[in-house]
Amino acid sequence: MLASDWETGCYRSKCTSGVRLKHNEYVQLEDDIWLELSALGLAPGSSLYFKDVSVTKQKGFGPFNLAAKWKRKYQGYAADEGWFILTNLAEGAT
Repeated sequence: MLASDWETGCYRSKCTSGVRLKHNEYVQLEDDIWLELSALGLAPGSSLYFKDVSVTKQKGFGPFNLAAKWKRKYQGYAADEGWFILTNLAEGAT
């Protein structure tokens, strides 16, 4: 399924979903400002949330919300990287 098919189908059926993005994906946070996810400043023990972002430079689609979380170091173990989740859920939805 292509990203545009997923976007169209999800809006039509009003489903809720989330997709994990790779760190090298680009998001548009403001008009004409594209940032790579790895440049957003996510660090161990932190989380971020952005509303109404578009994804990818070539065939941008959206708007979606972007949630990011990197678990903190716990008992000497630290996760190698954080997670970036593209979702149509509202902030704080469970």
